[in-house]
Amino acid sequence: MQATSSTTSKYEGRQLPLETLLHLATLGGAQVCNLEDRIGSFARGKAFDALLVSVRGDAGNPGLWGADLDEELDVKYGEKEQLRVWLDRFFFTGDYRNIKKVYVQGRLIGGTECSR
Repeated sequence: MQATSSTTSKYEGRQLPLETLLHLATLGGAQVCNLEDRIGSFARGKAFDALLVSVRGDAGNPGLWGADLDEELDVKYGEKEQLRVWLDRFFFTGDYRNIKKVYVQGRLIGGTECSR
């Protein structure tokens, strides 16, 4: 029988929380690569690598769930809850059409709003 780590058993068969997914996509990924002192967060002195995304209905991605409810979100939820819904949308139904700008090392290098 194969031994399992406590981390494996903690998440096995469970959906990862949104906060964990965000960590894995940012600082957690940097830590895996042993680059957390240079990338992975907005801390002073780190390289600015970031995506500017839009998950509104006008982003051009018909697969976005709930994009037709944006006006209701503005009324129903506060800012923190809206950010959570938008992050959920991007992680689970977003694609290249939602990426407006791509920054690497502080330089704009691509995205749907970037002319080549």
